[in-house]
Amino acid sequence: EGLCLKANWERALNFYQRADNAGQAGAALRLAAGYAAPVGGRDLAASLWWALRAKVALPVPCAQAAAQAGEPDRFVALLKAWPAGQLDACAYAGAVMAAVQDELAEPDELAAGLGLEGPVRVIFLPADGRVDFSDDLKPVGGVVGDAATRDAAAGAAREALRQQLRQAADRALKRHAKPTAVPAGWRVESEHVLKLAR
Repeated sequence: EGLCLKANWERALNFYQRADNAGQAGAALRLAAGYAAPVGGRDLAASLWWALRAKVALPVPCAQAAAQAGEPDRFVALLKAWPAGQLDACAYAGAVMAAVQDELAEPDELAAGLGLEGPVRVIFLPADGRVDFSDDLKPVGGVVGDAATRDAAAGAAREALRQQLRQAADRALKRHAKPTAVPAGWRVESEHVLKLAR
């Protein structure tokens, strides 16, 4: 992102790979998004490979590449056999979803900060360039007082989460230009369960 210093993809790449090697879950998500970005030069095959490794929700035609992801030569051969534009579309879908899923990568920590538990669903329509969210979050503990006070606090926490997710989606959509050949029927969904550690 280049916060507090000049953006440098090569340097970030090194740190993200080291973080992934150390078991940091969010690193693979950032690599998937980073390789698809125009900054530092795009590598769409690497972007898709990292998205598959991070188990990013993808359109079905893209997710089918997962079977070959463990074998580099077969993976590259599969991508070369795809119709024109499919790799662009898959990398775009994977990069946007990776960026949004990165915001939800630590659901226990997020739940603790918000005092909410429950599922959050991310719905991405790549052809429309639109990300939507829905949730069934419920307040848990922490707020003492009457029902109206608890409901107001839970509503404020839910709204804060929605704004955080909307900002992540907007940044991802701005960072990754939508290719012209994204199939109209593609729909990507993921569900993340926020749960307080007990």
